Amino acid sequence: MRVCLLLVCAVAASVLSLGYAGASSGAASCPPREPHLLVPTSKGPRLLVRPSAASVLLCRYRGLNPQATALRLRSSRLISERAELAPIVTALNGLPTATSGFHRPMDDGSAILLRFFYAHAAVTAVRVGLTGCRTVTGPYLPLRTAVSPAGARLISKLERLLP
Repeated sequence: MRVCLLLVCAVAASVLSLGYAGASSGAASCPPREPHLLVPTSKGPRLLVRPSAASVLLCRYRGLNPQATALRLRSSRLISERAELAPIVTALNGLPTATSGFHRPMDDGSAILLRFFYAHAAVTAVRVGLTGCRTVTGPYLPLRTAVSPAGARLISKLERLLP
């Protein structure tokens, strides 16, 4: 039962966060390897992502196997159409808080990094784990999870956008 909680803590300690080097530059490109991000340390607003996002850059990263391509960029896409962007923001903000009461083995480390750009605010980075506990993290605590029907729909949508 505590496997996912331990995994969440380990992943958060190594890769989850608010942003990464270059995030404030506004450049719409994905790093070739999944970046090591800052760990969220404080509680923030109730919403994971502000609804006023002008665009989102989706960066899909491979899992840990095979080692030759581990954590490397698989695909990317910039979305700026409001009709595509709004449902992603709504789905992320609706995800439940992660708890220690679930067990989801088989996390291979694959993830999608979403960088939300705003007209008059800093970039917000959100990481969605695609397997295992499907941990979702942003700039603030609490961690969230996509292990739910709504989370599964969100991940399916993101994977369709980033084959």
